[in-house]
Amino acid sequence: MKNTKTRQIVYNYITQCTEPVSANIIFCALKRQGITLSTIYRTLSTFVDNNIISKMEDTNGVALYYIQHDLHSHFLECTGCHKRVKIDFCPYHEIKKQIEKQSGFVLSDDHILYGVCNDCNKKQSSN
Repeated sequence: MKNTKTRQIVYNYITQCTEPVSANIIFCALKRQGITLSTIYRTLSTFVDNNIISKMEDTNGVALYYIQHDLHSHFLECTGCHKRVKIDFCPYHEIKKQIEKQSGFVLSDDHILYGVCNDCNKKQSSN
């Protein structure tokens, strides 16, 4: 894979992000540098294909991209406000094995666990 100026700019931006970002967010941040949305999509696709970044989808089906610093990571996403929080431990694989064994289902390797954050839970309780 050739290291171009545009790829370096996109890579540098993603490494500074603390949570997964969409192509549109990257575009909004980098459009002043003359990088088009289609170029961002091609760059992200190349990065994913070469295992430089990871891709996942949020609850709305929007593709999100992030640098996988660890060998493995997961995120919690609130279904109310869509806030994302990275968790530093992985209980997923043991639970996944148990669920698959008991149910016969084959689960996807989704890296997002969905729920409701404390703030949204308080708002729902007060209504």
